[in-house]
Amino acid sequence: MDKGYSGEARKALGHRMSRFVSFPYAFLGIALVSAGAIVSSCMGGSDGVENPKLEMDFHSQDGASAVSGRISIYGVGINPVEDNLPISAKDFTSGEKVSFTPEEMDAALKQAMVRGGKDSSTLGDTTVHFNVVAVSGDLETFVSGFSYRRSGATVGFSKLEGKVNSNYGAVVRSIRLPKAVKGFSGRMGIFGISKSIDYIFVPGSPYHATIDDDSTFTMPQMSPGSYNIIGKDTESQKLFKSADTLNTSDSAYSAKAWDTITFIPDGN
Repeated sequence: MDKGYSGEARKALGHRMSRFVSFPYAFLGIALVSAGAIVSSCMGGSDGVENPKLEMDFHSQDGASAVSGRISIYGVGINPVEDNLPISAKDFTSGEKVSFTPEEMDAALKQAMVRGGKDSSTLGDTTVHFNVVAVSGDLETFVSGFSYRRSGATVGFSKLEGKVNSNYGAVVRSIRLPKAVKGFSGRMGIFGISKSIDYIFVPGSPYHATIDDDSTFTMPQMSPGSYNIIGKDTESQKLFKSADTLNTSDSAYSAKAWDTITFIPDGN
């Protein structure tokens, strides 16, 4: 069962995911509805193409101007409360493209292996599924559905298009950054309160919030869009998936229904 990572990278990041247990891919793979606005794109090549890389540039929502900021890529299963480290992050400059190469991805995965006490001398075959979060001041976007794969000497990136992955090779995107939603507030329903949920988060992102004494929560800043959310009871270590999609345009959001997530030990 695919939980977002496989092969050596899956093992390398296992220490990060095991701290909150892994979710079935049925949850992780659809944990987020893409909130980023992709305005133009082109995909080049396939397995073994020359210079495969992930390359992006960013513009304001109206497309009138290029923007500068920070881009971070997050493994789809990461709990930002217990591990807020992205796989990799870079600053981007207005009017210029920013890229991630296989060499940079391999180096980042090896660093994760070192943090987990693993032997980083060899990075074997692996597939890493990740999301992109880009921030430029008050602008922010989240785009899901990216993958990086190493198979022997063949490496490449891919982007989920609908329900089908593009060929692994080069992925190029021009992305618009909408105005970020600040201070999004919501409420836990009675059923959620009965689960003693202490905090909620969007896996594979930096978005999380604690549950206050009055059963409300506030997300400091996030990209506009729709998200499925996970709740955690820190005392029991149980995880719950909300059946109520969080949409940032909802001015009276309430997470009423919660499903217990079946625990799947990391690495199984």
